[in-house]
Amino acid sequence: MNAGRAKKANLAVFVSGRGSNLDSIISSCADGELEPLARVALVVASKSSAAALEIAESSGIDRFIYSKDIPLENLLAALADRDVSFIVLAGYVKKIEDEILQNFSGNILNIHPALLPKFGGKGMYGKKVHQAVIESGEKVSGATVHYVSEVYDAGKILDQETVSIDADETVDSLAVKVLQIEHELYPRSIAIALRSL
Repeated sequence: MNAGRAKKANLAVFVSGRGSNLDSIISSCADGELEPLARVALVVASKSSAAALEIAESSGIDRFIYSKDIPLENLLAALADRDVSFIVLAGYVKKIEDEILQNFSGNILNIHPALLPKFGGKGMYGKKVHQAVIESGEKVSGATVHYVSEVYDAGKILDQETVSIDADETVDSLAVKVLQIEHELYPRSIAIALRSL
């Protein structure tokens, strides 16, 4: 795909939480870096209580709840029905099934709240990551956008952004810093990935 292509890519954004990255992606699809490239066609949530579903609803975007009792075939059908060609994980805490990885090979991105390859892997998400970074004595942290592979946080790194860690940094204050850069980094990285297709 290139920037001159008339048809926009249909994105599915997978979420588990409040959806601040989803909100930045939707905004960028409307009037930012992603505007000529993509639209969010579906929001997939791992639970019905995910606040991100409200953002999707208020934006007029189709929603799909992929809880543990929902067959994978139903999710694959929902993606196919909306002609989804690219998946973006935005605070999604479930492991992506092998069949999805195969069907969307090279077309799934994730954002991680640290500078991979440090502080990644199974169980490293949310405030656990920031706690580990502070306890390690690191002077910088940040966010990483990477392609999704079979191993947690081990896919090819696409882009990173850094933040400094102050002497009196707390888990909560670091989380705020990193989230702020995520909102700029993620849409920019998605645009890079889509232009390379």
